[in-house]
Amino acid sequence: MKKYIIRDANSLKKYLMEINNPIFGVGTRPYNFTIGVYKLFKHFEILACSKIGEERALIEKRIKTNYLDQSDNVSKNISNYKTYKKKKPLDLFRSKKIIRYLDSFKIKPVILFNQMPKNLEAIMKKKKYISVSSGYRMFEKYENKINFQNLLDQLGIASPRHMVINAKKIDYNQIREKVGSEFVMQVPSTALGAGTFFVLKKSDFDDAIKKEVFRKAIKNNIDLRITEYIKKACSPSMTVCVSSFGVLRTGLQRQIIDAKEVLGGERMSGVYCGHDWYINKINPDVQKKAIEIAEKIGNYFKDQEKFRGIFGIDFVLEKKTNQLYPIEANVRLLGSFPVISMIQEDINQPVIQALQILEGLDKKDYELDIERLNKLMSEPKDGSHINIYSKSNDLVYVAGIVKPGIYKADVTKGKINYLREGTFFDDLKNKKEILLTGGVPKQGRVYEPHSNMCKIVSRGSFLNNDDKLNDFAKLMVSYVYNNLALEKVHK
Repeated sequence: MKKYIIRDANSLKKYLMEINNPIFGVGTRPYNFTIGVYKLFKHFEILACSKIGEERALIEKRIKTNYLDQSDNVSKNISNYKTYKKKKPLDLFRSKKIIRYLDSFKIKPVILFNQMPKNLEAIMKKKKYISVSSGYRMFEKYENKINFQNLLDQLGIASPRHMVINAKKIDYNQIREKVGSEFVMQVPSTALGAGTFFVLKKSDFDDAIKKEVFRKAIKNNIDLRITEYIKKACSPSMTVCVSSFGVLRTGLQRQIIDAKEVLGGERMSGVYCGHDWYINKINPDVQKKAIEIAEKIGNYFKDQEKFRGIFGIDFVLEKKTNQLYPIEANVRLLGSFPVISMIQEDINQPVIQALQILEGLDKKDYELDIERLNKLMSEPKDGSHINIYSKSNDLVYVAGIVKPGIYKADVTKGKINYLREGTFFDDLKNKKEILLTGGVPKQGRVYEPHSNMCKIVSRGSFLNNDDKLNDFAKLMVSYVYNNLALEKVHK
């Protein structure tokens, strides 16, 4: 049988439109990591735990959305925050109502996950649903930063000077002697910078070891990863998808890291705040080095781990030497999703998430032109997004009101004007507009310290050349926080 060749966005879309399986994007709320591919399939629906996000009515106009909880008041709010229990994707598949609905289809449903929960793979297998994710085993293994460092060493990939030391034996002078006077301390299985500390002077070290995360590491006899601190030019990342035909990947994409405007104060621990594809002036030689690293790691995952799916590599580009170092791998859909899928679809670029879904379907009637697809996915993209965090060490609630939708930012006049409804990237008409979406909270909603609340998105850039937020981004960020009017919850 002659196989169908997928070599570009059009051939990919044509093949996807022949798929009759119902596709379900799963998340705690309607706007989730998986929904960027909704236009590419005949039958796409959302499975969401709760009706969270003021933009959800706009989503429901485009995508059929199924909720575990039908109540309109299920978010953590000022009246229920002491008793509130968050629902998770695992709860969806413990619901008889949801299972009955999925079982009503004559063709096997395809379930898309950002990150596979630990106990859900057995349910998927038992029900014989087709699940698409990067799997819990690989997520758990390589979320551990020591395991990833060991892989880099095994593959001979250059990385900053490093060491492993038990939390109970941590010694400032020993670390300085081994990796240098400025270093990064990491509790290996933490995320969002919670266990990462930049030590540039002795007082930073003294402050870090007093933190709760370090006290727990000492109590639980945890090994720590210590690496040399690199003065960086930027912090790019690459999205990679391991397929049966080879390693697929985007080009390097610039991350927004430690943006104080959304984190609060001068907090600096490598916290991911967003992506800026628009400002992507990275040397071609650096791009080539990133591709070599992605190929090495991707092929190891393919051949030795028998892995298929998406993962991301975070890098630092050293300012002085232009040396590119991989520092972390995330085996799941990355923080760039669903925006990257929406941008790729909008500019008619092959959508890497769609290629992951194809791999999950395990069909035998097509082939991928890996070289051509990689070339197209590496081409420039316009667009950026920033996560809006609660940026407080305290429990806070939303005292104000802000509308989801499209705004115009006039930097010259320092004004923000609401223009119209909108929730997806393609609702933006030009680079002067900014979209507020991704879980926009209603008045009274309560957030844990440093929680991700919603996001702003643009066709333009949010960064200056020095990787700091530009005036365009700052103006919108300030507007959002002013209107959210976050207040401390007094217990």
